[in-house]
Amino acid sequence: MRIEDANKENIVRNLFLDHAQLVIDLEVAVQEYNTAYNNYDGTIYQVRRDVIEGKRERAYLVASPANDPSYRLVRDSARLNLAKQLDYARRVSYLAARRAEYEYAARLPANGVRISDVYRARTADDILAFLQELGTVTNNLGVVDAKINQEDFTLSVAQHVLGLSDEFLGLTGAAADAERTLRFRRWVAENTVTGADGKPVLRFNFTTSLADNGIFSNVIQQGYNRFWLFQIGGIGQPKAGSNGVGMNLITAQDGLGYRRVAMTQSGTTHLRTLAGCIFDFRLLAPAALVGGEWPVDQPAEAATTDFKASVNGANGERSAAFLGRPVSATDWRVEVFAGAPEVGLPDLDLQQLTDIQLLFSTTRASREDTGAPRPEECVRSDF
Repeated sequence: MRIEDANKENIVRNLFLDHAQLVIDLEVAVQEYNTAYNNYDGTIYQVRRDVIEGKRERAYLVASPANDPSYRLVRDSARLNLAKQLDYARRVSYLAARRAEYEYAARLPANGVRISDVYRARTADDILAFLQELGTVTNNLGVVDAKINQEDFTLSVAQHVLGLSDEFLGLTGAAADAERTLRFRRWVAENTVTGADGKPVLRFNFTTSLADNGIFSNVIQQGYNRFWLFQIGGIGQPKAGSNGVGMNLITAQDGLGYRRVAMTQSGTTHLRTLAGCIFDFRLLAPAALVGGEWPVDQPAEAATTDFKASVNGANGERSAAFLGRPVSATDWRVEVFAGAPEVGLPDLDLQQLTDIQLLFSTTRASREDTGAPRPEECVRSDF
C-alpha cells in the first residue's frame, strides 16, 4: 500500500515539473512572438518612410534645374573656369614665393614656408592661407631702406674683363698703356662682326661673379665679403642717387657725339645671403613662367637694353633696365655699333678704341663677415 502511494507521489511531482516547463516554454514563445512583431512593425514603418523619402527625392529631381541641359552646361563651364583660375592663382603664388626667395636671398623653408605647399592647395582659402603665411615671413625678412647702401662702380674692359693690368703686363706708365692699348685693339678686331646694316659691331661676352677672384672682387679690394643683396639700381630707384647702368667708350677719334650700344644679362644670377652663402637664381620672365606668349628664340631669363653710350665721358645716358637684378651673372653680352647713330655723325672706328668702361650703379646691404658659412645654412631643400 505504501509503495503504491510513493509511486503516485512521484507521478504527480513529475507532472508538476512538466507543467512548469511548459509554462516557461510558453513565456519564451510569447517573447519571441512579441520580438518578431516589433521587427515586422519597424520594417513596415521604415518602408513607409523610405517610400515617402523616395517620393520627395524624386520630386526634387523632377523640379531640379540639373535636368536642363543648358543649366548643366553653365554649371560645368563655371567649374572649369574656377579650376582654371585656381590653377593660375597657384602658379602666381608660386612665383610670389620664388620672388620672395630672391628678393631677400633667404631660405623660405628655414623660416617655416614650404613652397611645395602651394601645389597641395585645393581651394581659394588654401591659396590665401599660403600667401598670408608667406607675407608674415617676408615682413620679418625685409631689409629697411636705411640699411641699403648705394654705390657706383666702373669696370674697365681692358683691365678687369681682359685682365690687362699693369701687374699682369709687368709694365708701368706709358709702356703699360701702350701695351694694353695694343692688346685691347687686337681683342677688338677678334670680336668684331658685321651687323645687319653691314657696319661693324663689337660683340663680346663676360661674366661677373661673387666668388673670390671674380671681376668685382678685384674692383672692390676691401670688405667685399660683407656685401649681400648686391643688386643693380635703376634711375632714382631704389635710392635717390641710383642711376642704372651706362657705358663710356674711350677712343682717340673725335667728333663722335655718342654711340648706340646694347647690353644683355642672361644665364644664372647669384646673390650672397646674410649668412654668406652664394645662391643661384634663374630670373625668368613672368610671362614665360605662367605659360603666356614668349618668343621661342629668345631666352626667358635674359634682360636686355639699348641706350646711348658716352664717348670720352660725354653725351651718354643711363638705363634702368636691370633694376633689382643681381650684379653677378654668368653671361653678360655687350654690343657696340660702329655705324653712325644719326645723320651728321661719323661712323666709329673700332680700332681707335683704347678702352670701354662699364658703369654700374648698385645697391647692397652689409653683413658681418664671420668666415665661411656652415653647410646647413646653405641648404635650399623645400623640406
